[in-house]
Amino acid sequence: FYALAVAMIAITVWETYDAAGKIVSQEATALATLYRDVGAYPQSSRGPLQDELRGYAEYVIEEAWPEQHKGLIPLGGVERINRFQKILTSFEPTTEGEKIYHAETMRSYNHLIDSRRMRLDAVQTKLPALMWTVIFVGAALAVVSSCFFRVRDPRLHMSLVLLLTTFFAMVIFVVFAFDRP
Repeated sequence: FYALAVAMIAITVWETYDAAGKIVSQEATALATLYRDVGAYPQSSRGPLQDELRGYAEYVIEEAWPEQHKGLIPLGGVERINRFQKILTSFEPTTEGEKIYHAETMRSYNHLIDSRRMRLDAVQTKLPALMWTVIFVGAALAVVSSCFFRVRDPRLHMSLVLLLTTFFAMVIFVVFAFDRP
């Protein structure tokens, strides 16, 4: 029963880890799309918009991700996104083509904001303390109970208990490593 419970926990943790990777990929794709979209703007708007996006990407990679790794929600991206939004919304399209392109750029911007919010929400994703208690207490009980099995050769018995303990330690390590995506 313990092996089944830990296997299910490990699968859930892996799925959460994988989902967080997809969220990050979505944000990166949205950022690249938006960068490309603002490339068609007039130079007076294009340069500042691309600079803000570049600064945002550098911030996320160099500062936000290390904070997220610690389980903290980074707040520095808000001001960068707000500056970008201020420049983007101050642009006044003059032709029908610019109006359509600007609307599409706003759609790309909203997609970036949605992806960013999902990434920040994923920061708080982790196994609850109760699950960790089940994992550790269950492992301890399984290892201790394996000592009560009757095996004629004490060296073989000790080897089996060590193998079981090693396997549990590896599974717990994997769950721990993927717990905070």
